[in-house]
Amino acid sequence: YVRMGAPVEGPERVAEVLRDLLLIRRLIFVDILRLVAPRTSAESLAAAREAAARAWDARHELGAFLAEDFELVRQVAVAAGFLPGVWMMNALRGVYLDLARNLTGGAMVPADYLDSFHGILASLARHDGEAASRAIAGYLERHDQALLAALGLATTVTP
Repeated sequence: YVRMGAPVEGPERVAEVLRDLLLIRRLIFVDILRLVAPRTSAESLAAAREAAARAWDARHELGAFLAEDFELVRQVAVAAGFLPGVWMMNALRGVYLDLARNLTGGAMVPADYLDSFHGILASLARHDGEAASRAIAGYLERHDQALLAALGLATTVTP
């Protein structure tokens, strides 16, 4: 959206676009986890677990954290052999990381990041897409609320 030069005028409109982006991310992640759960295993998710650990280790370095956090999600699609998801993630990588770096500023990594993703990946390894979807939805909702509050924006991110 931003790279295509679409006009976003005024702070209210910027806030609305940010809330919409966060909502779309949450909806996509929730549905993709539900979809890929039957295709994953503990072994296939090893690279995603490694990316989560690298992200956590880089939590004080925003750019490195965001890159590894993005890679974690991409590796879930890889683990499931979900090629449309891999293609989508590859296509979105640059713009997602640019937006995340610019919009999160100095926002902190949630204290429950690693525990949350260990739980999500464990649910996927058990083929429990509903549990994984609920967990990612809860994590993203908490994270998005904190991000919006840190930016001084209304914290409602709902459909």
